[in-house]
Amino acid sequence: MVQLKHSLLALALACQLVWAIPKDSTGPGSIIEQRGGGFNDQYVFATCPNPPEKCSTCGGDSKKKGFCDNEKGRGWMSDYYRCKQWHKEGCGLTCECVSEETGKPGSGLPLIIPFPPPPVGFIAPPAAVPNPKNGHYKDCKCKAECPKPEKEVLVCGDDTCKGKNNKCTTGTNEGCECYELTSEIYTLGTKSEVESFEKVLTKLVDSMKKQDEEAEKPKDPEVKCSSTDYSKAVSVDVSFMSKLADKFCSGDTSKKRSQDLTAKDVSSSAYENYKFHFELDPGKNCKTDCKAAFKSMTGKCQGYDSHSIQPEASAKVDDCGASFSYKITVPDKPKPKPDTFTQHGLQERKCHTADQFGSHGDVRGSEISMAATGCAGISDDKAKLKAGSDPIELKSTYGSTQFKFTMSWIENCEGDEQDARYPFGGAHNLGNTCWQLLLDDWQKCNNGGAGGSIDYSCVRYDFRPSFD
Repeated sequence: MVQLKHSLLALALACQLVWAIPKDSTGPGSIIEQRGGGFNDQYVFATCPNPPEKCSTCGGDSKKKGFCDNEKGRGWMSDYYRCKQWHKEGCGLTCECVSEETGKPGSGLPLIIPFPPPPVGFIAPPAAVPNPKNGHYKDCKCKAECPKPEKEVLVCGDDTCKGKNNKCTTGTNEGCECYELTSEIYTLGTKSEVESFEKVLTKLVDSMKKQDEEAEKPKDPEVKCSSTDYSKAVSVDVSFMSKLADKFCSGDTSKKRSQDLTAKDVSSSAYENYKFHFELDPGKNCKTDCKAAFKSMTGKCQGYDSHSIQPEASAKVDDCGASFSYKITVPDKPKPKPDTFTQHGLQERKCHTADQFGSHGDVRGSEISMAATGCAGISDDKAKLKAGSDPIELKSTYGSTQFKFTMSWIENCEGDEQDARYPFGGAHNLGNTCWQLLLDDWQKCNNGGAGGSIDYSCVRYDFRPSFD
């Protein structure tokens, strides 16, 4: 609608406005002056006779009762004659006359805003000669693309259109949208009133142009950062992030899509193993600028300086649903290599505290000796321990007392694989096995049966009177 109004007002403003002298005016039928027109061109100030002449002297009043059929030329004559080449009427001044039928004059002298003449220097081609602008001629069967209303208005009343229901029915623009325009606007006015009206039209057209320009501008989205805390920002240069965003925006922005990029996509070796995820949704009938949206995000979501940025941000235009977002995934920092150590042979025994496991049943030597013998019966695949091996656990209950024996590889200990059953090597008699170490954890710790642990190279042997 704005475009239509804009077009119609621009059409009217392009015309030569003529003014009508009130009925009490005197003077000749027209005043001719030589002004700044072309060579030998004349500017005619046309007026109507007062009192009105008889209609029979000005071509009759068959078109409109009480008004002359013949127009009076006015304005620059070159413009007037070019207009007459294109339009049958509306180019000159229509005066009232005394009707032969009623004996009375018309209903008042109208102010006329006619159809605009063609541009200066344009000569209308004869019938059946191709139009110099688009190559079409009258009644040709070829079709043209419909003109944009803001650039060219198709008038339904023109012979080249013959519009019906606001659609051209003939000519090269058949099927294109057309508009009903009146060729005459009736009002009484003086020269100063017409000039004032022209100024108003000028301001109105300028205002509508500005509105159109504002409507064409991309809408600024609302930006939200994942955090405003500088400590949450990641170490990525804002300029580098902008390069990746431009790369993403160089793709199709007319449909909803997402893309994962890396530094390699912008020929950079920086930020190895970083991942940069971008998303966009163009919304519905929304004019936006992808690059500008991401520039707003990287600018607003910058960290303490231009070398850091918040890891996530989004931008959205609420009234049309367009949205943009990015997410930076920073690779996990490599864990520092733990300090390792090496030990060989039997180490110092460490006893548990007496109350470490709370209240527990009595631990009797015969019962613990019997339970500990189970360590020597472990299968080969489970008994051989190395770094990363699962610990070996043996559990027994005697009366109300729980026994738990554990043989495990000591964390960060570097050493060769060990058979937990036979730490000392040599003959496989009972006193030369794990049984001896586990029994001693009870027997050599004076702590009320709470037990203890001892290391042999990288394997630890532990006893405690509790499953916890």
